[in-house]
Amino acid sequence: VHGPVQCPERHRRMAPNSPDEALGAEVIGASAGALDAFLTEQRSRSRGSLSLFVNGVRKVLEAPDTESTLLEYLRSIGLTGTKLGCGEGGCGACTVMVSFME
Repeated sequence: VHGPVQCPERHRRMAPNSPDEALGAEVIGASAGALDAFLTEQRSRSRGSLSLFVNGVRKVLEAPDTESTLLEYLRSIGLTGTKLGCGEGGCGACTVMVSFME
């Protein structure tokens, strides 16, 4: 079955394939505020660290913001060469080179 699971009003479940489904987020009879608090707690538990190389320099992000984009991170460290174009990745303005370090 694709799309949100149809459930009774007091049993809410995240849409399949959503980022929150990977957290096993299921709340019974919860208000929107309680659901947000639950998801925030689950996200913080699931965050580890992210290691990447930017222009040959290793960067380690502890508990990275899963809502942030690579473009936003590059801007936060002072790199402005990557541009925001369409905001969807279709035009190629935000293209960055991704490769493996050996």
